[in-house]
Amino acid sequence: MAKGIGIRYSMKGLRALEAERSESGLSITRIAAAPIHEDAGSFLARHGFEADTPVAVSLGPGDFLSVYMIREESMDDKDMESHLKWEVQQKMISEQFEYNYDFVAGNSAAFMFAGRKALINSLKNLFGPVLTDVEPVALLNGCEGAGEIDLETHRGVSLLISAESEGISSIILLDGNPAAVESFPIQLSDYTEKMPGLNFDGSEKNDSENSRRFVKYIGGSVNRLTSRGEDKKKPTPQRLILAGGGVYLDDLAEQMERKIGISTSISNPFRSLKVDFAVEKSPLESFGAAFTTCFGLALRAMEG
Repeated sequence: MAKGIGIRYSMKGLRALEAERSESGLSITRIAAAPIHEDAGSFLARHGFEADTPVAVSLGPGDFLSVYMIREESMDDKDMESHLKWEVQQKMISEQFEYNYDFVAGNSAAFMFAGRKALINSLKNLFGPVLTDVEPVALLNGCEGAGEIDLETHRGVSLLISAESEGISSIILLDGNPAAVESFPIQLSDYTEKMPGLNFDGSEKNDSENSRRFVKYIGGSVNRLTSRGEDKKKPTPQRLILAGGGVYLDDLAEQMERKIGISTSISNPFRSLKVDFAVEKSPLESFGAAFTTCFGLALRAMEG
């Protein structure tokens, strides 16, 4: 049996999920969320997360830099890595040695991510010897693990987007293979550490103004990554999967479907046919999309 804990941590809040893989399959065994009002270690202990379970923590929008390029026959992986490292360094406003780099080469494209060493070290100080992963990759792993990306039924171009109060993360898939990625912070002035349905005091509210802002931000990302923008050679998405706490803002999924005119669904690993949701009754079980990246991180933690 293997276990892993996935943590989405930011200055606005903390969400954690524990997953377990056994002979009987994959189960989600624990979930928790809170604003940042207590020590992270105390929070995990209070909710029953075991200290020796492997942990993966996400770098969210604004916590890392990313670049990508479509795979070219004239360039091998080493050439693309060198080019992307140069490109991501052009975005840096501090010394290059202050970053950790991660290069990922796929069938359709190659990617380079760079995270500040100081931030990664601070997460290790909070949570111990943890793995770190970027939010778009955690989003992809969560959707795949929940069976929401299935090549037998979902070939073509899919668009995955996580909408959070800190920012937007998007990833394009061509027949299940990553082809483009984007992540950027946003400013919603009347948000503190709370999201609708995740505000920890039992109250819920619709928020039409911030919902409209999310639609604008997400629409901009869709235009930059797909043929809906100025570059008609970019992929044309056939379906959109939305995740993140922003999903619960005033019918965001319905608004996006109307805006971009493609089939739009809400991610929910808690209701997956491939995953057993073995958590005792929790007020958070209605907000599965807010834990998709946590689920992807937990799967990453299991891998070591």
